[in-house]
Amino acid sequence: MTQPKGFEDNTHLNHVCHLRKALYGLKQAPRQWYNTFANTVITLGFTQSQSDPSLFIYKKDQVCIFLLVYVDDILISGNNLDRIQHVLDELNNKFNMKHLGEVSEFLGIKITKQDNSYFLCQENYVQQILAQANLTECKELANPTCTKIPYTFNCETNLQVPTMYRQITGSLQYLTITRPDISYSVNLLSQHMHEPQPQHVYLLKRLLRYLKGTSKYGLPVTKSDLQLQSFSDADWAGDPESRKSTSGYCSFLGNTLISWTVKKQHTIARSSTESEYRALAALTADVLWIHRLLFEFGITQSTPTNIYCDNTSAIALANNPASETLILPQDEKWPFLLRFTISSFGVSVGIGIQAFLWKIIATSPSMSFLHVSSVIYYVLWCIAVSLMILVASTYVLKMIFYFEAVKREFLHPIRVNFFFTPWIGCILLVVSAPPSIAKHLHSALWYVLMAPILFLELNIYGQWMMGGERRLSKVANPSTHLSIAGNFAVALLGSSMGLKEGPVFFFAVGLAHYLVLFVTLYQRLPTNEALPKDLHPVFFLFVAVPSLASVSWSRIVGHFDLGSRIAYFTSMFIYASLVVRVNFFRGFRFSLAWWAYTVPMASASIATIIYAGEVDSLFMKILSVALSFISTLTCLALVISTIFHAFVLHNLFPNDIAIAITLKKSS
Repeated sequence: MTQPKGFEDNTHLNHVCHLRKALYGLKQAPRQWYNTFANTVITLGFTQSQSDPSLFIYKKDQVCIFLLVYVDDILISGNNLDRIQHVLDELNNKFNMKHLGEVSEFLGIKITKQDNSYFLCQENYVQQILAQANLTECKELANPTCTKIPYTFNCETNLQVPTMYRQITGSLQYLTITRPDISYSVNLLSQHMHEPQPQHVYLLKRLLRYLKGTSKYGLPVTKSDLQLQSFSDADWAGDPESRKSTSGYCSFLGNTLISWTVKKQHTIARSSTESEYRALAALTADVLWIHRLLFEFGITQSTPTNIYCDNTSAIALANNPASETLILPQDEKWPFLLRFTISSFGVSVGIGIQAFLWKIIATSPSMSFLHVSSVIYYVLWCIAVSLMILVASTYVLKMIFYFEAVKREFLHPIRVNFFFTPWIGCILLVVSAPPSIAKHLHSALWYVLMAPILFLELNIYGQWMMGGERRLSKVANPSTHLSIAGNFAVALLGSSMGLKEGPVFFFAVGLAHYLVLFVTLYQRLPTNEALPKDLHPVFFLFVAVPSLASVSWSRIVGHFDLGSRIAYFTSMFIYASLVVRVNFFRGFRFSLAWWAYTVPMASASIATIIYAGEVDSLFMKILSVALSFISTLTCLALVISTIFHAFVLHNLFPNDIAIAITLKKSS
């Protein structure tokens, strides 16, 4: 101890003030006690933990002892009872200690030992809180909080006193040590301790009534593997006053919950992605701390820790390369080219297959009773060509100015399949071309359009078979049908130009991979990536592949034989099974993904018209007209919706965080 500043006695430098209070009354008393105790245990061979200053670790000759101190309460554990007893004897010689035996309660936490587990509970502490609030006889509730506060409610008079509100809420904060189920509720109540309002008193009483019925709840510590996994979530702009978000995350060591936090974020997040990303960042810091702590306990993680998040945009942002330093806010429009995605080719493909459908209607004998003029499909073909040129030119500009974003799309497990759409669209333009133009097309055009699809297939199919993160069972989703539809489109074009071996080759490759993909998607392996809800229309691509297969095979063999009919009936069954599922048509906003409806419906109509020409059945003719009408009506509705969202609502091309790039890179 030293003389207080301003009261030094220069004549008696070694004298100190006479204490009028106990040692605990001094501000430096806790620090001096901790330093004394820490120096003592260090002399016994312990080392202080770098992750938690209150933890001391002894490791020597296969002996491990862990000592945890909180003020003057000590918990000690290890694998050598003799060495533990020696440590206790040494501490007892230095301090006046009382050995309470095997732990049954520590800092108010009751510890119950079972066969292969421990159970931590604060039942007595809950009863003390209820007695302090005069609610020991209150009625129980099934949940700790409510999503909507009623307009009228009765407040507990005792809890309306601000001092009592602060005392109870402060006590509840300590209760969250073993009760993660009330963490969010306590966090919400703690935000209003300075000036609690009646609604906060109501929520406090509701929480206490919940605790009345769940006082025996606690935290189980079970024997299991020691693999760490963590979960993160965020409530974007959940605070109606400050518009700040709330982060929540937890970590499990095997089956045991070891860390959890609910905390309001310090700044306002401008998007749900930003709030989720901040929660992920906070969880990552906590996971790193847990890793260091586990390492000191001698527990190493052989594999990276899995962190789970329910926001696909935040996951995509977290997977960005480390060179990126800027985040583009979602509430500000990004440059148009950056928002222009590869799925935009779906519009030209949809119009192109409509031109092919109306060409079949105008030229098929089975549909001659409709007396459809060839002018219709000629106009549609011209529109499709114009759209293809416009979309392709725009995307080429994106490749020039935002090549990194294009690269992101190509590496994306879902977007990569849409790189087949430009070439499928070009093939549809060739097969639907008017006779005056088609007769001048050389067969070399087939090789030009075949090459990009073959290149994409070799790249994607190779990744499917090589395994790793891009194996088929990991990345398979309904949009993968686009890569297989490219095979049948190439086979259709080649057979239309009189080629034989090439179309058969692509048909065989497409058929083989379709069977593998169908089985993979049907099993829905647990490793599959979830498809975003906005992409639910691509489920109809299940219909497009067998329909195109039946049409292409009929062109290869020259008639609608048994193979074509099997593929056709398969497509009709899938068509019917999807149409009856109303959930595929609602619950998500309009986007360019809706154009995925056009190819399956038009291809099914084309296959039906060709089949009707073979069987000459009235039913098939009626079905052909009905499917063609549905396909045309769908395409017309999509055209109107696309124009409306593009030029009226101006939201056809929203910000796409999955492929966002930054304008600045770190050195």
